[in-house]
Amino acid sequence: MVPTTEKIQTAINQARVAVEAIHKVSQRSYWKQGDPASESSDTQEQIFHAVGAVSSAWESAESALATLYVVLCDADGASSIGAITRTFGSIMSSGTRRDRSEERLAARHGRDSWHAARKSCQNNREGSTHGE
Repeated sequence: MVPTTEKIQTAINQARVAVEAIHKVSQRSYWKQGDPASESSDTQEQIFHAVGAVSSAWESAESALATLYVVLCDADGASSIGAITRTFGSIMSSGTRRDRSEERLAARHGRDSWHAARKSCQNNREGSTHGE
């Protein structure tokens, strides 16, 4: 089964999101606790909505990371894609899943390519943060 151009482009876009997510969560500043809010939420619904949004964003990042891993493993058909995805999903720690992706990228393209990808994401993020 040969993937369509649209599916390949979607996988590439998901991989970009995953690389950016990997970079963000690997920075100590990402985990810095913010100041407490001066006001609480008005309703329980607002809290549920916010928790749902965070959970959805996390799941999107995890799904993109799984897609990146499948791409890096050179899966060649629906059955191997499914097996690789399930195996990747069985890793309990998101940090370990990230580490496996880094290792696979380094094995496939060399350690320097991983550092270049991280640097590129950092530069893109800093550029968008500073309005460049």
